[in-house]
Amino acid sequence: MNKFLIAAAALPFIASAAIAQNYEDVDPSGAEITIWYRQTRGGAEALDAIIADFNATNPYGITATGISAGGYGEIYDKFVNLIGTDELPNIVVAYQNQSAAFENADALIDLQPLFDSEKWGVSEELLGQIAQGKWDAGIHPDHDNERLGFPTRTSMDVMAVNLDWLAELGMDMPTTPAELKEVACAASANAFSKTTDAETAPVGLMFAGDASRLGSFIFAQGGEVFDIEADAFVYDSDEAMAAGALISEMGINGCVRMPAERYGETGDFGNGVAMMVLGSSSGMDYWAAAVEEGSQHNWTVVPLPHVTETPVVNMFGPDWSVTDTDEAEEVASFLWLQHWARADMQADFIRATDYYPANLDSLAMLEEHRAAKPQWATGSQYLGYGKIEASVAAYQDVRRLAGPALTEIIEGGDYATILEDLAIEANEALEDSRK
Repeated sequence: MNKFLIAAAALPFIASAAIAQNYEDVDPSGAEITIWYRQTRGGAEALDAIIADFNATNPYGITATGISAGGYGEIYDKFVNLIGTDELPNIVVAYQNQSAAFENADALIDLQPLFDSEKWGVSEELLGQIAQGKWDAGIHPDHDNERLGFPTRTSMDVMAVNLDWLAELGMDMPTTPAELKEVACAASANAFSKTTDAETAPVGLMFAGDASRLGSFIFAQGGEVFDIEADAFVYDSDEAMAAGALISEMGINGCVRMPAERYGETGDFGNGVAMMVLGSSSGMDYWAAAVEEGSQHNWTVVPLPHVTETPVVNMFGPDWSVTDTDEAEEVASFLWLQHWARADMQADFIRATDYYPANLDSLAMLEEHRAAKPQWATGSQYLGYGKIEASVAAYQDVRRLAGPALTEIIEGGDYATILEDLAIEANEALEDSRK
């Protein structure tokens, strides 16, 4: 998520009783809708082509217009400044905490009545194709669990592993936290033979002090960042403490460290200084380029080693949200979302952007893409194991707390105290965001 977003608390929280909207008698014929998206260049071209296809094929004469409206922070600012006017777009791309903030001012609609509509609802077949983690992200605890978002695309945390270095150590791929620590510590004690930076001390695992990395470690222990039933951040749970203990022990023993500069883990993985790096799948092209320019080792991506029966990957990415405007435009917007979610449309977008799709059926249409990008293809196997961090307005502020907390743990701080304090501060931020 973008570091310069306005705090969600800047928007007043407006309490209102949710009333299910009935769209059965709405006629969207001739409606004109506007879509704000983030993409530029090839991504924008792909989105515009999807919009043009919708305009040419929908039977209602609906006309959609796409606008590349800037980065996520810029889009957020523009939207906030236009709330209360008739200049808002019908569909806006937003991270979940942003959508929650927009709805603090009653600017969005709950999409669930449209999903449930006999006339306009989405088929069970299409719903079954959506990655569960991305589907869950659209539910918003701040607003009576309204569905404020529809998936755009997917990214997730994966761990890149230098296979040649692993072979030199004579060790197997780690699949549990205990094995991760063992392999990371062994790599830190035994430099890679083909490193192109022998002057820098080797390290087994490297990742940035970021809230999502902390979330990934908690998920791998079977925990949550935000407990929906408890309606609270749970950084002080047993699972979070287990994650903190693992990170702390690896940090104290020099088996993990943070990059010296932003995105520095990419270069250190490429030149054979860091054996494993944990980060967003959106960085895989950069990892590949760094390896090609560096030690040219064989590598792959795997889920973060876990105690759970199946992998748990930290899944993220923005949603589409629909603005509260005219009922005909709302139905028209929902029809565009269904068009967007089609497997063939998703495949076209993924070819242009290299993200992962929200619609998993599109993977079968991406055989050439998968063949050209073997690590991307491997990562796609984990899309069914996604979990999200938090879909509450306060999470942007909480992220600013969680990243430094992770840094403190790596640097030798008392992980239990740090996580207990983080839980308190996070829930204070949650309470403040709802005033």
